[in-house]
Amino acid sequence: MKFAILGAGGTGGCVGGYLAHAGNDVTFLARGAHLAAMQKNGLTIHRSEGGDIHVADVKACTADAYQETPDVLFVCVKYYSIGDAIALARRVAGPDTLVIPILNVFGTGEVMQKELPGITCLDGCIYIWALREAPGVIRQDGKILRVFYGFRPGQDDRLAPKAQEVEKILRDAGIHAHFSNDIRRDALQKFAFVSPMGAAGLYCHAVSGDMQPGGRARETFVELIRQSARRGHGRKVRARTRRGGQEAHGRVVKRPHDIDAARCGERRGVGICGAR
Repeated sequence: MKFAILGAGGTGGCVGGYLAHAGNDVTFLARGAHLAAMQKNGLTIHRSEGGDIHVADVKACTADAYQETPDVLFVCVKYYSIGDAIALARRVAGPDTLVIPILNVFGTGEVMQKELPGITCLDGCIYIWALREAPGVIRQDGKILRVFYGFRPGQDDRLAPKAQEVEKILRDAGIHAHFSNDIRRDALQKFAFVSPMGAAGLYCHAVSGDMQPGGRARETFVELIRQSARRGHGRKVRARTRRGGQEAHGRVVKRPHDIDAARCGERRGVGICGAR
């Protein structure tokens, strides 16, 4: 099975690196110094737990230079580059290609699907703490590496057997993969947690560890989750929010494009339950 990874930073670098290290056919679509370093020296993942991973023989090129038709296209770019991802999928994806976006934006697959009729765009999300440390080098902190993906309600699921096979390949590569039977629930469960955490982190200049004990940061975080729950309309999706989370987001949140879960829930008629 051929995998293409659009975006080889912390997310794409780890997903593709684990897959390539396990012997799978993986092509990284990158650019600049990072691409040049991978082509020359391979890809290294420095892991805080479990030992480092090094893939010496890396297939990597720019998105424009990529000419294959992948079985799976993982979209791992920032949301502001979603137009480039759509253009790439339109050019290289075939009728049997699974496009799996794992961005930190709820409903990305649905957005892509509207622009890509005839191509199967799933929805997905990822739990990971990783970043590009240097050209050709990714740093992964902590053990968490979980990928959720699946079909939306009413979506043509003729490629479900392939999606199930992808789950096994990911798991064999050391990635905790979940081919979800309710991806809207599973994605919202993540974003209903990380979005309030992101907002609280920005407002209080705090990292996730600051939200474990009592205090201003935690009170802000909890109240934002409560507001998300109150603002949800409808019961089509019910997602349990989680406490804790230090391992998943142990950093200062600096990215204002992290999504607003409350607005997304309200707009899509999604209810969020379990916040206390």
